[in-house]
Amino acid sequence: MLLSIRQKKNTALTLMFPLSDADGQPITGCAALDSERSQDGGAFNDCTNEMAEQGVTGWYALTLTAAELNYGVISVRAQTSTSGIMPMAFMITTFTEPLDDANTELASIPTTTGGLRAMVQFLFEYFRNVRTETSGVESLKKEDAATELGSRTLADDGTTFTRGEMN
Repeated sequence: MLLSIRQKKNTALTLMFPLSDADGQPITGCAALDSERSQDGGAFNDCTNEMAEQGVTGWYALTLTAAELNYGVISVRAQTSTSGIMPMAFMITTFTEPLDDANTELASIPTTTGGLRAMVQFLFEYFRNVRTETSGVESLKKEDAATELGSRTLADDGTTFTRGEMN
């Protein structure tokens, strides 16, 4: 059986799975357990850790290290010398999480064609940082609460209140 998994790159992962017979029944006490992995289409090599049965359940666990998952595609096969057992196979594709990177303060207000990260950072700064408002101008401050990141005009003609575009 082949299972496909997405996992954050360079982050350890524990796989839990049954080793079962042709009828799908988990089998306990499988002999000569063998866990191997291929990284980015390379040759299969032994995993750092070997799979191990969890109690007497027929369910096995295999922990792949962060270093083993520091590739784009990792193929894993879990097999045993016990006859009649269906081998398990996993294809793990990894991804990086750009939002995990450290935030940096915006230098200016992002435009509508700017990246999503900058737009989310702007929302965070808008709701977190100091804002001042007079009858004609709203000003958004940077982290230091003194330097202006951007401002917009405010107008009220007695009927309609208008907020201009933040720039």
